[in-house]
Amino acid sequence: MTRRFLTISCGAALAPLVLATSVAFGATSFSNTLTGFTGDSTLPATRTALATAGFSVSSDFGAIEDPPGTAVDPTILFDASGANFGFNLGGNGGRNYLRTIQSDYATTSFVAEITITPFDMDIQDVYFGLGAGDAVPTQFRTPDWTTSTSSVMYYGETERFGDVENPPDLDIFRTQDKVELDVYTPIPTLTPDGTHRLRITFDRFARTFSLGFDVNFTGAFAADVTTPPMDVSSLYGATGWATEPSKIYFGGDDGMIVKDFQVTVSGPAVKDGDFNQDNAINAADWVIFRTNQQANLSALTLQQAFFLGDLNSDKKNNYADFNIFKQLYDVANGAGAFTAMVASVPEPTGLAMAGVATTLLISCRRHSGSRTTRR
Repeated sequence: MTRRFLTISCGAALAPLVLATSVAFGATSFSNTLTGFTGDSTLPATRTALATAGFSVSSDFGAIEDPPGTAVDPTILFDASGANFGFNLGGNGGRNYLRTIQSDYATTSFVAEITITPFDMDIQDVYFGLGAGDAVPTQFRTPDWTTSTSSVMYYGETERFGDVENPPDLDIFRTQDKVELDVYTPIPTLTPDGTHRLRITFDRFARTFSLGFDVNFTGAFAADVTTPPMDVSSLYGATGWATEPSKIYFGGDDGMIVKDFQVTVSGPAVKDGDFNQDNAINAADWVIFRTNQQANLSALTLQQAFFLGDLNSDKKNNYADFNIFKQLYDVANGAGAFTAMVASVPEPTGLAMAGVATTLLISCRRHSGSRTTRR
């Protein structure tokens, strides 16, 4: 169903009328225990069952040499315990990843969780993140590392004991266009075996990624440690999200078991520059952006400010946002498209602005100074 919404501010300076058409799209919530599959990732029937449930596998070739001259067997075994990673071959050569088929989670806010069962965190690795989820064979089979793809993840191989890491820590790793950043958070209470629960909290409008770790999970999530929010704003843009895939992925090696995947979407899904949520960046979005240029957005939420043209989450619609919008428009519609569009879209006429003012005054009187937002 298509609705129109009106955003106004009554009893203060007259605000611009902003009309938009809302169309539902974007990644959705779902869950799977991962304990109901049989066979392994080399079998077409297993991959079909995974696809029906909403998952794909980064590598499904089984025992191969990738790259040539190396021993690689990224087979994932599925049984009543969950998804078993790297059980055929120890070390990096057994590493593989499951990822959601839905590929636009960076367009929305969500919470995602998995349960891991390691027998020895000294030797086992686990990864949990957002991106394409493609293993890079030449880089220790790590998702999206050293590629141009936007990706942010819990990088679990730094979670080691003894001489390597003491105490172990949570490593949140961000990469795009081969530019990397790590943030480390100690986990003084982590034990090398048992059952633990990981939780990603992703805020699309604040553009942050954080991870909570429940040590010795007993059924009700309670984080023993939570990382500071990682700023992922640089992962968005004309050469990042949402033009690149943003799947939720997880995996590991050396017999790591993963089960009970869950993702809960908590906000509207929208692409940068698409202010009216019609899944396109076009002249209608430019009208919304232009109408709200230099508006005071400081009292709004980040989500509200976004829909009025704030593309860098600073609660402003200014020249920096203009440059972002122009680039997004040309990427979506072709080089030079923005200049051509601006030339064809007339400025608001005096008569039209008078109509807007009348509409706002009537609305303010009806709602006694309240603020109305409909979607």
